[in-house]
Amino acid sequence: IVKQLFSQRLRLAEKQLIYEEYKHKLGDIVSGYVHRFDKRGVILSIGRAEALLPEEEQVPGEKYIRSHRLKALVIEVYRQQEPQIVVSRSHPAFVKKLFEKEVPEIQEGIVKIVAIAREPGSRTKIAVTSTNPNVDPVGACIGVRGSRISVILEELNLTSRDKREFREKIDVVLWDPDPAKFVYNALAPAE
Repeated sequence: IVKQLFSQRLRLAEKQLIYEEYKHKLGDIVSGYVHRFDKRGVILSIGRAEALLPEEEQVPGEKYIRSHRLKALVIEVYRQQEPQIVVSRSHPAFVKKLFEKEVPEIQEGIVKIVAIAREPGSRTKIAVTSTNPNVDPVGACIGVRGSRISVILEELNLTSRDKREFREKIDVVLWDPDPAKFVYNALAPAE
């Protein structure tokens, strides 16, 4: 009985530790492996914990293969008998976090993301501005020969990595406080 009580308390303490660890990661990107599938969605193994990628948070057309590595955004952490971690790959903040990780000028605060509009699996438009007049915010996000944006595109387009043709496109546009100029920038190169 003592051994059973001890192991029960140990499991309870571990569950509490997992909950405490992941409640602070709300809004962050986690990386894990596709572990299994169930009626609620895809279950990812993210270290000592498991996360649920529900169907409504998946990108339409994305195929998940067991043991493949995957990044996702933590959108919910709550406590039941087990800590529940819910992640998303379709949320606009997922794209924002990918840009924040990939573009040093965003990390330093020189380039700011003003707005994001996303249709998962199809197109994302991201509006950026610069606090330094000598830094081109669009160029900083795209990188030399598209090096920075291609890393983000590869993460957003899991199923088409082999073909090098991306289903979801990203348009990085210059933000302008004047709505007419901003709409013109967003629609460019169309006349």
